[in-house]
Amino acid sequence: MFADIIFSGGIPGAFTYAVPDSLRSSLFLYQRVTAPFGGETLQGIIVAFSDTTPLHKVRDILKILDREPALTAEQVDLAKEISRIYFCTLADALALFFPPGKIRKVSEGEVPPQNPVLAEKIRNAELPPLTNEQQQAVHSILQGNSEFDKFLLFGVTGSGKTRVYIEIIFHMLKKDSGVIFLLPEIALSYQFLQNLKPVFGTTMAILHSRLTPRQRSEEYSRILRGEARLVVGTRSAVFAPVQNLSLIILDEEHDSSYKENRMPYYHARSVAWMRLNKMEHFHRRILILGSASPSLESYALARSGFYQMLRLSRRATGMNLPQTHLHTYNVPNSLLSPFLRNKMKEHLARGKQVLLLLNRRGYKNYAVCRECSTVAMCPHCSVSLTYHKTGELKCHFCGHTETYTGICPSCRSRQTLVGAGTQKIEDELDNFFPGIEYARLDQDSARDPDFTPELLKAMQSGKVNILFGTQMVAKGFDLPGVTLVGIIQADSALFFSDFRGAEKTFQLVLQASGRAGRHSQGEVVIQTENAPHYSVRYAASSDYESFAASELSLREEFHYPPYRRFLRILFRAPQENDVIHAADAVALFLRGGDDGLFSPVVPTERELEMELIGPAPAPLAKASSEYRWHLLLRSKRSEPLREAAQRLIAAVESRELRLHSVKMFLDPDPVDLM
Repeated sequence: MFADIIFSGGIPGAFTYAVPDSLRSSLFLYQRVTAPFGGETLQGIIVAFSDTTPLHKVRDILKILDREPALTAEQVDLAKEISRIYFCTLADALALFFPPGKIRKVSEGEVPPQNPVLAEKIRNAELPPLTNEQQQAVHSILQGNSEFDKFLLFGVTGSGKTRVYIEIIFHMLKKDSGVIFLLPEIALSYQFLQNLKPVFGTTMAILHSRLTPRQRSEEYSRILRGEARLVVGTRSAVFAPVQNLSLIILDEEHDSSYKENRMPYYHARSVAWMRLNKMEHFHRRILILGSASPSLESYALARSGFYQMLRLSRRATGMNLPQTHLHTYNVPNSLLSPFLRNKMKEHLARGKQVLLLLNRRGYKNYAVCRECSTVAMCPHCSVSLTYHKTGELKCHFCGHTETYTGICPSCRSRQTLVGAGTQKIEDELDNFFPGIEYARLDQDSARDPDFTPELLKAMQSGKVNILFGTQMVAKGFDLPGVTLVGIIQADSALFFSDFRGAEKTFQLVLQASGRAGRHSQGEVVIQTENAPHYSVRYAASSDYESFAASELSLREEFHYPPYRRFLRILFRAPQENDVIHAADAVALFLRGGDDGLFSPVVPTERELEMELIGPAPAPLAKASSEYRWHLLLRSKRSEPLREAAQRLIAAVESRELRLHSVKMFLDPDPVDLM
């Protein structure tokens, strides 16, 4: 007896091993085992059995890791689809599903813990009654029109989308269905768990990267045993082995963190659709995307009828949206305008809290020489180093750190620190608001997994008066005491070479503004360095439809998503010449020859509708000591892009096209072109 094994390290291909007689009675399909590979012992999963093999010599499987299969047939089937859609090996796709540590399913003679939901023993949680709009949304979702219904829950900030989610989850769990609830950030999990844990108790499992391996293994085992039917987690939780999966919810569906930034470049939103679409044996499946500022792709699909759009136009508490003040303020070495400071004093004097957003970490943005204008750059990345209050210059891409000397390495003249980040706000708060308690929330301060929960507790108890930080503070937090939000340098994201810059700016400003005045009347002060861009103006007035109309018009004119599909081909290597040669070779392969994708010899409609852009240096031309070039394929439909990718992969694997030491990555529907 022989078994084909795919290894968890992403090693391409399946490898055949002999099954020792001692293991035959204990071995199952999709079970994890260890086997020798080269000079190592690796962990893998069995994907097929056979009675014979054409190989003359095979090695034995060494050990069984789990008593039961670690993956379900549904997961393996989805992994095969992911490998096709995202141009990765089946090994890469299966690695997304591999459980951490040792799992434990229910064995013979064992009784699983009683599921309180299935036994209809859900605790009587104190939930607010549904508003009329929420009730209408719940009715529309539960009534449904087909076996697979897809909804875009488009609700203003504070409209109570979470309350709608809870009602739908209640309904699905009582029908013995499984649910996955996705959040964009780990930081959000604490507040959501506060709301959900008392309601769903032990029937809920948590999955995110801050769990220890043991915690993650225990949660995975509970899901696989069927004890936990509701999984709450970040992007990767979409792969959880939930039994009878019938409902997936993506909260803040517009958030870019739902897109993986490494191979395979999956998007949790697309995987959620793929996963539910494949589960045809269930009578009813529901996908819900929720946001106050939907991605333009989702909004366009809703307008076309692919999603059913449900609107929540009022705040659940009955409060109006905050009053917004928009003005230009650009004073060197100063972040808080006199107008914003006065507003802060007014709200603090009333015992309220203030939230400040500046989407830049560190103390100063960069160090520049006064004489030769040389900017201190990361030696490994094509980005400037950011000055931190520790006296260090740091790279926010690769983590490189060096001591700030104030001396230009090129001409030995004095350097000047320019710009400002979140750490600089501390100086201004100490100066203008002495004695006021404040806290900073960004990637530097939140490295400790306990920091964010403790900070939110301090905000809710009133111990902290001012919360400030990067985009993390703009997420879906409900902070009852916050009545004033100040957004500093609101237009900063517009200066990056990203066609989604306007959309990201609109979403960030709108989401941050939505933290103000949820329980009592609020205000928002939006500071821009230049005349306000239309994305900022529309966000200030909470006018999503006008922004979408303007932005979609530009996207259509310039052939950007959602009117075109992109396939990004990225090249990376330590030597720039190698990267350039590889990018040029791939471009020539795609363009040239009698059977080239753009050859007039085969001018099919499918091929003529595709366009090749580049190659060119990526906007982030160097990262972690690797040079980066890319090219884009653009088409109205995904099929021509997929065929081009498959032809390219085949040419590389057959060595018809040699890339040598250059790594090539294929990213379908990229969210970030940096």
